[in-house]
Amino acid sequence: MKYKFFAVLACIALSLCCSCNTDSDKGGFTLPKKINTSNKFRIDGYYYFKKNYALYTYVFYGDGQVIDCCIYWDNFNDIEYLFESGKFYDYIKALKRAWGRYILKDGNILMEFPYDFGSFTKLSTGVIKNNTTLFFSKIQYTDQSGFESLNETLHFKAFSPKPDSTYIGTN
Repeated sequence: MKYKFFAVLACIALSLCCSCNTDSDKGGFTLPKKINTSNKFRIDGYYYFKKNYALYTYVFYGDGQVIDCCIYWDNFNDIEYLFESGKFYDYIKALKRAWGRYILKDGNILMEFPYDFGSFTKLSTGVIKNNTTLFFSKIQYTDQSGFESLNETLHFKAFSPKPDSTYIGTN
């Protein structure tokens, strides 16, 4: 377990070296920061999907922010151990490309993150299937390079405590 913990911390530290600047003129968000007052999906934990034996994770907040956890885990124990230790959030708060915005619109969810070192963003389009399942079908790149089709179903897993979401990069 210690080896995995240090390996993950090393990956996070390496990611910090490649973090982007979302506050630049070119890297601004297209989605407005909007408080989520809906109860259409749960935000008292995290969402995940499995792909190629890895777990991809996202943490949504009521203030319209979302964290792409940026590290691809092999089991829930590793994820939750790092969440509980607090070390994960110490690093992720400084990783600008991990912080995005989301809005709900007519039963759909739009999620936006910085891309290409902050020179533009990527906007994922999804559907809220129920209060614990999200389905994303498309990513649009704001640099007009086109879009990718997706087939990602995110499932909810309750978890507490969640980190503080006061990251100024998405304000």
